[in-house]
Amino acid sequence: MKSFKEYLNESLTNDDLVRARYFGKKAYSRRIENNPKKDVVFVNGFLNGMDVKTHSTLEREYKKGYEEAKKDEDSSKLRSTKSSQQALKQAKQRRELEKKEAERKKEEEKKLEKNPYYKKTIEYDVEDVTCDKCGGAGYIENFKHNRMGECFKCKTKGTLKQRVKKVKWVFDQTKYDKDHPNADWWEGMIS
Repeated sequence: MKSFKEYLNESLTNDDLVRARYFGKKAYSRRIENNPKKDVVFVNGFLNGMDVKTHSTLEREYKKGYEEAKKDEDSSKLRSTKSSQQALKQAKQRRELEKKEAERKKEEEKKLEKNPYYKKTIEYDVEDVTCDKCGGAGYIENFKHNRMGECFKCKTKGTLKQRVKKVKWVFDQTKYDKDHPNADWWEGMIS
């Protein structure tokens, strides 16, 4: 003998239940209240074409779909916050490493400044850098009306020449030899 639930659901197919859940998910994305009777699209577009005895089952499936969509959004928010926290953590670690490297270079420079046989030389070098106006494309989409949108800053090359300052410490061998005239003799005795 059939139960009352089986009797109600015997005219429903699995596709009908899936469609009812789909309407629930859509209702959540449209920010409609979790009440199938107030969702005009669900009632007029789907529920009116069904038997009256199956309405409660379809409304239950609608609510399940609504709750699933709500749970999925909550979990995606949690995942996005975790990934953003991880990205912030990595950026912080990278800044700390850069800071330690800069401190190490400063200490090394202080040692070299104290040493009278090293002298500081400053060289200027020219490097190619991507254009900040066009992003390296050479053309700007919004200015197509003016000379086909070519970038006036980099002249359609996509890169700019930039002057970079480089500091080098060079060992002054002549000064060392002048202060230590017998250094070669001692080196010959040791080896």
